[in-house]
Amino acid sequence: MINAEVYLFGNLGGGYTQYPDDYTSNIFGEFERALTTPTQLMIHRNEDVIYYAYLRRLSQHDNYIGICCAFNGVLCADPTRFCKLCEDNITNWVVNGDILEFADNGDIVSDVDKLYKVSSELKRISESLLIQINTLNLPFEKLPSINYAVNRNSVKKLLLGNGNDKINEALNDYSELYVYSDFVSESLKGFSDKLRKLNKENTDLKAENKKILQKKKQSDVVAVLVCILIILLLVAYAVFSGQKSEINSKSNTITSLANDKKHLEGALSVANRNLEAKENQLDEKREKIRQLSQQNVILENDIQTLQNEINNLQKENEKIRSLSNQGSTQSSYRTQSYAHHQTYTIGADISKTSNTYDNEFSLCLQASCPLIINSFKVKSQQGGYYIFGLYSNNGKLLSSHSQYLSGGITQINPNFVIDRAGKYCIKIISGGSLSFHASSHAEYGSYSQGPLEIIGSCRETNMNNLIQTYYQYFYNIRYTTK
Repeated sequence: MINAEVYLFGNLGGGYTQYPDDYTSNIFGEFERALTTPTQLMIHRNEDVIYYAYLRRLSQHDNYIGICCAFNGVLCADPTRFCKLCEDNITNWVVNGDILEFADNGDIVSDVDKLYKVSSELKRISESLLIQINTLNLPFEKLPSINYAVNRNSVKKLLLGNGNDKINEALNDYSELYVYSDFVSESLKGFSDKLRKLNKENTDLKAENKKILQKKKQSDVVAVLVCILIILLLVAYAVFSGQKSEINSKSNTITSLANDKKHLEGALSVANRNLEAKENQLDEKREKIRQLSQQNVILENDIQTLQNEINNLQKENEKIRSLSNQGSTQSSYRTQSYAHHQTYTIGADISKTSNTYDNEFSLCLQASCPLIINSFKVKSQQGGYYIFGLYSNNGKLLSSHSQYLSGGITQINPNFVIDRAGKYCIKIISGGSLSFHASSHAEYGSYSQGPLEIIGSCRETNMNNLIQTYYQYFYNIRYTTK
């Protein structure tokens, strides 16, 4: 697992802010002053720590958002893929309305002016980026030694099109690289262009509607004037002529004008129906765009979930093959001998779930031999994607499993591999809350037996302060010894 720190920073309209807020603000401030292209990769090296920052301008000229990953002792061998990873995440934020969103005219804007106002969302985004860095197989290489024969305070300016090798070679001689690019997500550009087109069509339709309404008003005025003229003519003919034939002639004229008015009203009615039809077409296009956006997000989440599961299965298969080659040598680190491939069940039954939910605690375990946690059951309050993780005694993430929960009772099949005796814990990395079961000290006694024992629960992954009056969210835990 790559050791990295994730920072989010930028100017969203209320001045510069960053998360988390620490000494790196001086570094990011220099990046902000050097931003000249729509997207730009900034690389800064300080001894064995190297910062990769991807900056993207928003529609307002002075506003931008930045993502920075700090690596210790290694460099990213494929800066182009790092830029794509950052741009894909910014695209998801815009489509989902997380921090960024589309304006009606297709511009990318922010719904907050300072980052600290959405700190809880930034924490989730940072954790998600760390998981992506460690699951998408970004290539890393050992950081080369510093060439002190070159002025380290100078800045090297490159184009992303120069290639990854050119960028990585420059790190031997320069501590500051500015890589200019026009890297833009095609899907994000497509959504923006589509909204701009629809906005222009909407503006044109409103202008056309205004013209039709003006014509209607003019037609009404003409009709009124015609009626007045007819009345005046009738009065004149009635006063100055008593001839019946002339009166009949004027009456026919009135009828003709009335027919003309009906024709005009009919034409206006057709124009109104055409306008209404165009407005309905515009509404249908907007709905189709919304549905396509939702489908795109769902497909991207499904692809990411499947990729994570494939990566986890490949890692577990490698571990299992390695353990099988070791044979009987595994007995050197077992504290107790158990039958191979024997399946056990431990923990409270799912029938003991309550209607209270949270996600703040971890379930602490004691393994006395190598084993595989095959499955356990959970009860969720609502649907969504959940990520479960297996951690070592020192808080290191050993394995993770992602699964969609539709609400209610669900069986999780993580196949977590424990390759040696020791203390471990299972934790909800991301997702909603789960139903928990409050237990007594006496009930914990029934879990203190077998190759895998439940020894308590703790906050986060700190096993120094175990609690034995609060049972966690995982029920009917099935595991197999190896």
